[in-house]
Amino acid sequence: MPSQITHQFYLIYDSRCPLCVTELKHLKKRDKKGKLILIDIHSEQFKSDFPDLPKQKALEKLHGFYYIDSDSEQQIEKNKQWYFGLDATYHAWRAVGLGFVIKPLRWPLIRYVFDAMYRFFAQHRGRIAKLVTGKSECLECDISFTRDKERVSSMKNNGQLK
Repeated sequence: MPSQITHQFYLIYDSRCPLCVTELKHLKKRDKKGKLILIDIHSEQFKSDFPDLPKQKALEKLHGFYYIDSDSEQQIEKNKQWYFGLDATYHAWRAVGLGFVIKPLRWPLIRYVFDAMYRFFAQHRGRIAKLVTGKSECLECDISFTRDKERVSSMKNNGQLK
C-alpha cells in the first residue's frame, strides 16, 4: 500500500465490546475524510453483506479490508485486501491519519509479542472490559454511522460485496 491513504478501510467490529466501542469512537472523531467505514458484527447488515464470514469467526479477531473501486466484475475479490487482528487495528488507525502512533507494534520481533497480547485481549475482552469499565458487554453502545451503513449497502447493491 502507498504511504498516502487513497482508499477507504472497512473494519468489522464488535459493538458490544465497551473497550472496542471507546476506541472506535475516538477514531471516528478523527476521521474527517471518511476513510474508516465501520461494520457492526451484530447488525443485520453484517449478516446480509458477509454471509460467508461466520459471526463467531469475526468475533475472534478484528477483520478489515481495503476495497479499491473497479469497473471489472472479475476484479472485485482481487481488490479486497484483508487484514486481521492488530494489522486491522493498524490500518484503521492509519486510515484516520494516526497510523504512526501504533506503527511500532507492527515492527519485526516486537509484532510477535503484541500479536500474542492481542490474541489474549481478543479472547478475554469481556473480562478485561469488566475490570476497566465495570461492564463486560455493552448492549446500548451505539456508534452507528449512517453514512457507513449507506456506503456498504451501496457496495452490496452494486455487486461489489460478495
